[in-house]
Amino acid sequence: MKTLSLFLFISASIFCCSCDKDTDTSPNPPEPTVTELLTAHSWKYKAHVIDANSNGILDETIDTVKTCLQDDLWFIKPDHSMQLLRGAEACNEPGEPTLDTDNAGTWQLAFNDTQFTYSEINNGETLTGDIAELTTERFVFKVKVVSGAPLLPAEFDVYIK
Repeated sequence: MKTLSLFLFISASIFCCSCDKDTDTSPNPPEPTVTELLTAHSWKYKAHVIDANSNGILDETIDTVKTCLQDDLWFIKPDHSMQLLRGAEACNEPGEPTLDTDNAGTWQLAFNDTQFTYSEINNGETLTGDIAELTTERFVFKVKVVSGAPLLPAEFDVYIK
């Protein structure tokens, strides 16, 4: 009987000691979707550049971004609306509202979330192009078509967090 008890005690000890605590086996969090990256925060307009020889390298800034535009915030919202909130340095006339309804619009993705289209409500202008780069910090939009007319060479709008 002692032998059986001793055997059971040793077996139980080995069993208990051999069990490790469960390690975290949860998978890595999924990569954010294009929509999640676009709508995670506001964006600031940084530059407008061209790829003059279509080699994929952004060659030169063609529009100097006005200081009054650099502090504006673009909100790309999950409900597919867009809104511009003017910054402290106003481009508009004194007394005008800071929320710019002239630049209110809608957006959509196409072609497996690689193409972005933005349509302004008031002036009817539509910009369509490829998402050249999208991270949590930077959004580069390769504008290919403006209101139905193709752009050559390609122009890029660069936005930062």
